[in-house]
Amino acid sequence: MLADSPQPEASPAMMWDEAEQATLAEPRIVELQRIATELLSNNEAWDEFYAGVQGHAADSVERLWEMISRVGINHALGVTGATMGWEIAQTSVGHQ
Repeated sequence: MLADSPQPEASPAMMWDEAEQATLAEPRIVELQRIATELLSNNEAWDEFYAGVQGHAADSVERLWEMISRVGINHALGVTGATMGWEIAQTSVGHQ
């Protein structure tokens, strides 16, 4: 809800759930999850699974960040978007 009006698009929570499900469907992540669930008491296997999930999500967010920056730099978002594209470029703000 935004200002007592229904949000016209999917909610951020729903989009995040979809991103998580896409991550969990990745073959490498599926294999890490299989190993972790077979070895329930093996903390190292679970740590590797969680690191894989978090790393995949972080890589996706970083690629999205770079994509938005490039779209802006190439003027697909107008004059303001071009300025924003340069300002949010990873080379401008460092590695977050």
